[in-house]
Amino acid sequence: MRRLLTCLLLPLAVPGADKPPAPGISVTFRALAFSGPIPDAAYAISENERIPLLISSDFMTAEQHYHGPATLAFTHLSKDLTETPLATATLADQSRIILLFVPDGGGHAVKVLRDVEGDFPWGTLRFVNLTGNRVRLVSGGSNVTLDNGADRTVRPSAGHKQYAMTEVLTERADGFARGYMLRTFQEDDLRALYFLLPADPREHTVVIKGVEERKGDERTAPPKPTPVTLKPAKDDSGKVANGKPVAVNGAVNGKPLNGQPKDARR
Repeated sequence: MRRLLTCLLLPLAVPGADKPPAPGISVTFRALAFSGPIPDAAYAISENERIPLLISSDFMTAEQHYHGPATLAFTHLSKDLTETPLATATLADQSRIILLFVPDGGGHAVKVLRDVEGDFPWGTLRFVNLTGNRVRLVSGGSNVTLDNGADRTVRPSAGHKQYAMTEVLTERADGFARGYMLRTFQEDDLRALYFLLPADPREHTVVIKGVEERKGDERTAPPKPTPVTLKPAKDDSGKVANGKPVAVNGAVNGKPLNGQPKDARR
């Protein structure tokens, strides 16, 4: 009898323990626009649900905790809940990253930067080379060369609350020449992300766009985002759904494709 009772109880504890995890990857990210803000952005968390996200060019978004497919789709989301494509990013599971939206033709591309403290510690400067050519960074005793599109973190030689100088050299036919001299105020609880941009190619100069972040800012808990649901397709009416006309029985938006009433008889 004791053996029978044990056999009957065991199945009651198994189903909950064997529940498979939800499919997809888990990623923590923040986003930043390179050339200008993207106020109407959103990213997909399911087939019909989107999280609205204002992507600024002056500061990073609050942390976003994403779980879903490895390819994260961003869209422009209109007030009437229709959308158009913005960009996509391929992500790695359990990563912590910065998504940098850069111009690409008439749209945007996304550059993925690791955002772990070992790669971008407090008190350092991180440079992203977008000049189209190689550059060299000279700061104190460090001297590093960046290919176009690469990024590198540099710790200035100055101490806390002191000024530091970082020289940016651009490559030309006869070697490297000074393109920019950056003067920064060193603070151990501050880090800065700098984008190197081409200026006058004849002078081999660059311009710099920077975003600073103080320790603790990135951990400020944002309000939990509220998903919005896209308008469902109305297959029985032919009305626009998700920004695309739906054809039903030879009609689009209630109008026949051939310009004649649907019930016209010869």
